[in-house]
Amino acid sequence: MINNLQLTENISKFQFRQIGVAVSGGSDSVALLLLLHDYCKSLEIRLHVLHVDHAIRSDSHQDSLWVKELADSLCLPFYCIRLQSPPSQIIAERGFEDWARHQRLNFFSEKSAELGLDCVAVAHHGSDLIETFLIRLIRGTSPESLCGMKVLRKYRISGRKLVLWRPLISVLPEELKKYLTEKQQSWLEDSSNSDKKYLRNRIRHEIIPLFNKIRPRSLSRMVSVISDLGTYTNNLENILFKKKYKKIVSFWKENPERLMLPDQSEKDIFIRLLTKKWIQSYFSGVRHRISRNFLQRVFDLAKNPSCGRKVEFMGKFIIRRSDSLEIIETVKNQEFNSWSARFSLADVSTCVPGPSSSDSDLMEKKYICADGLYGKMHFFAAKCSNKDSNAYSSYSSSNSSNVSDALGIWVPPEMFAAGVFLRYPQPGDQFSPMFGRGKKKLARFFIDKKIPQEKRRQILVVASGKEILWIPGLIQVKHLQQLYSRQISLKDRENWLYIGVKADAKNLIRNC
Repeated sequence: MINNLQLTENISKFQFRQIGVAVSGGSDSVALLLLLHDYCKSLEIRLHVLHVDHAIRSDSHQDSLWVKELADSLCLPFYCIRLQSPPSQIIAERGFEDWARHQRLNFFSEKSAELGLDCVAVAHHGSDLIETFLIRLIRGTSPESLCGMKVLRKYRISGRKLVLWRPLISVLPEELKKYLTEKQQSWLEDSSNSDKKYLRNRIRHEIIPLFNKIRPRSLSRMVSVISDLGTYTNNLENILFKKKYKKIVSFWKENPERLMLPDQSEKDIFIRLLTKKWIQSYFSGVRHRISRNFLQRVFDLAKNPSCGRKVEFMGKFIIRRSDSLEIIETVKNQEFNSWSARFSLADVSTCVPGPSSSDSDLMEKKYICADGLYGKMHFFAAKCSNKDSNAYSSYSSSNSSNVSDALGIWVPPEMFAAGVFLRYPQPGDQFSPMFGRGKKKLARFFIDKKIPQEKRRQILVVASGKEILWIPGLIQVKHLQQLYSRQISLKDRENWLYIGVKADAKNLIRNC
């Protein structure tokens, strides 16, 4: 005999007032509806009947009519959706059962938002718990996911919240049918539940009866053991995340795209758990696409300390850093700021603005104003005398903190005539390191400097084509080395042009 103890505990604990009830017409869902109706009719709790027609059989619409009649007889509102056949490609990639499950959850989340439901009650029972456990065991799932179903499970589907409630998880289906027989309530038998092409049906009709044959009443014991195992793993996760890995979890909640890794000597099972929870948290909207193979590849990244290795998923890269994993956009999905401004000969000043420049000078057209990583910056182009040239070349190569408020570089006249622009980083940018050989990609430089992805797009650069000439506080190019080492005479330098920025020089140098 089924009692209402679990219904009472759950409803009072979670303070449900609006409950959706998923009813297919089968014995388990019909029993759930009647149990909830009997319990809630004397309370201020409103029930809503939700039905999903999977359209597997030609007469499946008859099930919808039957469930509607049942809902009407109980004076409950009824909501139904008929699924359209999915494309064959989706079935090949995900399988029909997984696709149908996602469609059901999407429908439940829509109705939850529309009707203000506190939860959607589903009629998963003890045999479903055992079947799910065996399916995941066969497929080789992780230990923390082995126990499967929880009494209360929260989802976020397409940005909408959904709470699934399983009040019958410890009840066996035989008890539910006995309850309906005593109530003289009929139910539907879905012929597709006998189709053994589905793994769950094979387990239900071939393996589950074998357990009862080997040892009668073993199923109730298995339900208890699986539930206890689920409680144990949940408690273990709470201990790990709230105590052992508290700092790691706090960091990833503030920086969801990055996971700081524990010491490599940590046990694999814990690193695997961390990476899995992090990935599932970040890609929560597409959890159905997260495969065991993908999670294994992310785990391999975490275990291998080689930097720069990456795994692509859903238009993003998961990249191995020296002490962490980071999720970034792939180049094709990155939104690059295409703004640029050319330094014009018509705007060249006859002197370099220095500490004595007044604020009103900033209003003159020779300044290009732009928002950079370090705030608003005012750039200019100037042609100087030998004296000014020598002074500013010495200043620019100095590491002293007692500097003027102008920072800049010298540009040969032929390069300036070809076009020098102030802009933001773009794909393919490169530069010639001042004290190195050859060229280096700007993207590689950012990685080496551990500059976060979101900050890279805010950095202002001075460039000629794809060649980066200068990033204030970060890069000066190789031809400047010749200038500072006096390989270019003062006479030749007189024809060069100075591109500088009037800003907080100390702040820029501090960020070098």
